[in-house]
Amino acid sequence: MLPHEESLGKSLEGKSWAEIAALARSLQIKLEREDDEAKNLEARLRVIKQSLIEHMEHPGMDSRTQGLYTSLSALMDSMEEELMKHDIERHEFVEFLRALLSKLKTDKMKSGIPRKAAFTRHKK
Repeated sequence: MLPHEESLGKSLEGKSWAEIAALARSLQIKLEREDDEAKNLEARLRVIKQSLIEHMEHPGMDSRTQGLYTSLSALMDSMEEELMKHDIERHEFVEFLRALLSKLKTDKMKSGIPRKAAFTRHKK
């Protein structure tokens, strides 16, 4: 089992994206319930996991963190009700996603470039 989400988030801060992808590979996605709804959610989580791994292994990952943060945050918001319905808010993969959001948020703040300024800079 993974450490608590806060300590996991802090431990992810110093890791490379390849190391984080390797950690993601080791996470199991298995829900306790066996009904169709739970199986559907489980399949969606597997697709999200695979997509994240491929995204993190991409060579240009450092320049993509802001977009990933926005997408992952929206995804977690949209899935929150479903995750609570199946009582899997403490699931290790969900905790990993929350820790990943924490890392991305920290990286975003460290970059110090507001989104509008970054867009204006690239527009020229």
